[in-house]
Amino acid sequence: MNPTFIQLYQISRELLDVLNSMTSCDLDQRDEEIEKVERLLAERGKMIRLLDSPAKGEEELKFANNLVHLNNEIEQKLELIKGHIKSEMDKMKAKKKVNRKYDNPYEMTTNEGAFIDKRSK
Repeated sequence: MNPTFIQLYQISRELLDVLNSMTSCDLDQRDEEIEKVERLLAERGKMIRLLDSPAKGEEELKFANNLVHLNNEIEQKLELIKGHIKSEMDKMKAKKKVNRKYDNPYEMTTNEGAFIDKRSK
């Protein structure tokens, strides 16, 4: 068995565990968790580049299939977390806009009550 496969599997498993714990962590811990995810993704990328040949033998093929399934789970979790972060950023932008309107109500103009008088000839 190729030791790179084993290391890649261990790193992928750890990454999935961190991603699973990240969905339930609060905002204060999320920055630390994101740093862990970035570090694990970098290590995982190095391991993938170190793979010099495709899986040989039945045992390595099973291991490779497990890695593919792990990769799919990792991608799903990353997309889910990306969606959560994006929605939180959108909420913050909306909150910022409301706060600016509250601080200076005359800065934002509205077209309420405006019309164009067009006379037909």
